Amino acid sequence: MRFRTLGKKCSLMSFNNSSPAGEDDDHHHHNHHHEQQPLLLLLNLWEPEGMAPLFIHPKGGGAKAMVAGQVAMRPEFNEECFWRCSYHGWLIMDIHQTITLVNPFFPDIPRIDLPFHLPNTTNPSFVQLDTIILSAPPTTVGCLVLAISVGGIYLCKPGDETWRLLGTVNTEGVRRWFEAGVWYEGKFYAFGSDGSLLVVDPLLPLEEEDRMITLHQLEVPNGIVLTSSSLAHGVSVRPFLVEEGGVMMAALKTAENMSPYELRNVDVLRLDLPNARWVKVDDIGSDRVLYLGGNGHTGPAEFRRIGSSCCKGNRVYVAGWDEDIAWYVFNMEDKSVEEGPQVDGLPHGGSYLSTCWVTPPLSFNCR
Repeated sequence: MRFRTLGKKCSLMSFNNSSPAGEDDDHHHHNHHHEQQPLLLLLNLWEPEGMAPLFIHPKGGGAKAMVAGQVAMRPEFNEECFWRCSYHGWLIMDIHQTITLVNPFFPDIPRIDLPFHLPNTTNPSFVQLDTIILSAPPTTVGCLVLAISVGGIYLCKPGDETWRLLGTVNTEGVRRWFEAGVWYEGKFYAFGSDGSLLVVDPLLPLEEEDRMITLHQLEVPNGIVLTSSSLAHGVSVRPFLVEEGGVMMAALKTAENMSPYELRNVDVLRLDLPNARWVKVDDIGSDRVLYLGGNGHTGPAEFRRIGSSCCKGNRVYVAGWDEDIAWYVFNMEDKSVEEGPQVDGLPHGGSYLSTCWVTPPLSFNCR
């Protein structure tokens, strides 16, 4: 299937382009306000039988950590697993070349393995998928899973034995990849390495499949770095997508790619689709925080009102990515970076590895 490439004159989606920190979108944030704050999942992959995973969350503005709860160790949590990100309280993991969905809050729920082979490949070995996006918790009826690789765009439902090829993403000699994605109002969205926005509408009937995939070419503000290739060796850029109040936003995290993996910068962009561009956002609101994954992870981001949490507003909380720092706090006002608590200083002690932020279900009793 070919997909459409749209430029400045197209206005396929009608996002509200007001500031995400405005007061006109309180109706949308009513649900966010009552959601649980994301928790940081910590694992000890070196002594998995002796130390159960911990969930922690910030206190004291992010300088300290509070243990929110423990869960039973799952067999999937071992030194051979690779963490991607989390959607709807589920982890997306690579285990023995199998992409697996795992619920860290309820260990009695079996893991869900996604299809192993891609339909348009003759090589029987596993093909790496760059991006996995869930439309809903995988135990929900009607959940859809979108996968994107250099070779194509694929769709399946949890329990399917194979992927369905929807189309390709690299045409006319342009090579781009998509690392971050979200589901919003019946469509998948993914952020391209060139700043483009891929939109997939999987609910269209087959007779309209030519309209299923759309690529929006978008301008990026001057000075915004999209990929690691233009930076010095050892520095990486990771994108994240988030929908907030009907506004599609992207966050670009720049960090050291080698020890000590320090956070350098976070750029937040707002989609202005009628003008086919991304607009830089310097303020996300004094009553809101943004959560981003660690150095090896990408995917969705999470906006939250401060509510009863102990976070400072207008900050970005970035998960750590080694056994030293639990998270970093990026100040949107002065662009400074503060280190969060030492992981080895937690009450339970031991050497833990920060993985990713996971939003618990309302039934999970956080301390």
